[in-house]
Amino acid sequence: MAVLTSTKSAVEESVSNQSIKRRTFFEQWTQCYYLSNASVLLSWIILRSFIPGREFLDEQGTWFASKEREVYMLVGFGLLTKARRASSTHEYLFRIFLYGKIAILLCLFRSGSLATTGLYLCILSFLYVVVPIPKFAGDELVIKLDTARFTETVLRTPHPDDKSAPIYIVALVADWCESCTHIAPIFCSLAAQYTSRRRKFIAVDVGHNPNVARRFQINTTFTTKQLPTFILFFHGQEKRRLPYFGDDLKIVKTKFTRDSLESFLLLNKPVKEAVFHLRQIDERKKAATPSRQDDTNELSFFSNEDAPANKVD
Repeated sequence: MAVLTSTKSAVEESVSNQSIKRRTFFEQWTQCYYLSNASVLLSWIILRSFIPGREFLDEQGTWFASKEREVYMLVGFGLLTKARRASSTHEYLFRIFLYGKIAILLCLFRSGSLATTGLYLCILSFLYVVVPIPKFAGDELVIKLDTARFTETVLRTPHPDDKSAPIYIVALVADWCESCTHIAPIFCSLAAQYTSRRRKFIAVDVGHNPNVARRFQINTTFTTKQLPTFILFFHGQEKRRLPYFGDDLKIVKTKFTRDSLESFLLLNKPVKEAVFHLRQIDERKKAATPSRQDDTNELSFFSNEDAPANKVD
C-alpha cells in the first residue's frame, strides 16, 4: 500500500511539473524583455528612412556594396562566433538583440547623426534598467534562499536513519553575472522536470550572500570562472560540483549544457539510485584515503569516470 501511495504521489508531482512547463511555454516569448528588444531592432526599418545623413549609408563601401552592408557583415560575423556557443534559446536571442543594437548604433554613428545616436543610446540604457530579466518555465520550482535559510535547509544533517532525506541541487549565482542568466532557462527546465519530495532545486545569490561564497570558495569578482556553480548536496555535505577543481587546484572550465548537468548531477537517475551511487563514491574515497577527515568546506575532487565529458580546453 505504501508503495502504491508513493508511486501515485510521484506521478502527481510529475504531472504537476509538466503542466507548469506547458502553461509557461506560450507566455515565455511574449514577456516584456523579448517584445521590447525586438521592437528596438525592428524600429530601425522606419528610423533608417528619417535619420539625417542616411545617404552616407548607401555610399560605396570598401568591401561590400554599401557602408551599411559592411556594418551588417562585420557585426554578423561577431554574432555567428558567439551565437553558435549559446547554451539556451534565451542566450541565442540575447546575442541577436545585443549585436543588432550594436549594428544600429554603428550605422547611426557612420551616418554622422550624433544627436540621433545619443538618443538611441539613451533609449537602450533606459530599457536595460527598466525591463526585467524574463521568467523561465520552472522558475517557481526553484527555491531562493539567503545564507541563514541555506544553512538551516541544505547544510542541516538529518538523522542517519532518515530514509527520506532529499538531494539538493544548488545553483550559486549572481544577479550581475551574464552567464548565470544564460544558463537559468536550463536550470529552471530541469527543476520543472525533476523536482520531487526527495529532490529539491535551490538558488543562492552569492552577490548578496557573500558568506556562502566564502564557505564554498567561490570567486565572485567580475573575472570569475566560477559563476554559475552547481553543487549537489546530500545529508548536509557537498558531493559534487560544476565547474570542479582539477588536480592542480584550478577550476576546470566546463561548458554547461542540459545533458552535462543532467548526467553529472545524477538527475537522470531515480533518487534512490543516485543516493546509492553517491554512497559508493564515498566508500571508494574512504578506502583510498582512510585518514582523510570529512570537512564541509573541503573542495571536491572527482575521478575521471565522474568528470563531465564536455570540459573546455
